[in-house]
Amino acid sequence: MIYMLIDVSDASTIPIEVKNKIYQSFSALSNDVVNRIKCQKANHNNDILCAIEDYYGPFRATRFYDELNTVLEKYDLICYHATKVCSKSILLKTGLKTNDWDVYCSNLKSAYMNMKFPDEEIQKSVDIVKGEYNRKYAGHDRKAQVCFFTNMSMFEGEYAAYDQFCESIGGELARWALKDKYPNLYKPLKENGKSCIVKFKLPYANIADYEKDSTAYQFVIYYAGVYFWNKEYDIEFDGNTQFDVPPEDILDIIDYNKDIDY
Repeated sequence: MIYMLIDVSDASTIPIEVKNKIYQSFSALSNDVVNRIKCQKANHNNDILCAIEDYYGPFRATRFYDELNTVLEKYDLICYHATKVCSKSILLKTGLKTNDWDVYCSNLKSAYMNMKFPDEEIQKSVDIVKGEYNRKYAGHDRKAQVCFFTNMSMFEGEYAAYDQFCESIGGELARWALKDKYPNLYKPLKENGKSCIVKFKLPYANIADYEKDSTAYQFVIYYAGVYFWNKEYDIEFDGNTQFDVPPEDILDIIDYNKDIDY
């Protein structure tokens, strides 16, 4: 099956059947509801979200989202993942792996070994980071995942700041666990490796199930702006998949060379 690519930074790539499904729902609203929505000011994207949330917020229109997700699952999304790796060739060889502890631990150990770190120091660092991993994942019954964002306008954004994930090998887990209390273990992870943004395609069907309705909602917000106020705002959202991204689905690896310190 050939999947079409949806690039949310270019609304013209959104399939017409997605727009039609959303517009079909808008056109079925009562005049009273339409008037209540349109009387709200829409100066920003968040204004649109507030205006339609009572009618289209996830969990408020379950059947509608079941149908919209079925349409979206025919397509792939262009996504981005910010990271720092020992070598970009690893990404081209293995793709993006979920942060399963065994895989994460192996990569962290390999990074230290490449930097000629003593074995006892490597094990100390791994044990410390494992504590942070357990706090974030094991304690909340979370599954291993690959996080992504969908619009490069978000990368150095005022709020999201996805460039933080390019600061060190090992990402935020290593930073949280080591940076302040164990700077000697953190410094080599920050000073070595290649910072980059991985552009890849992701089947919409592979988005984590618990995030699909909120993801579809982003398209509803965009088209609500067009439909009710004739205004277009950027589509920007993040999410995660619990599937590995194979190397053949990587579209580009974008170098990032700025100094980062969070």
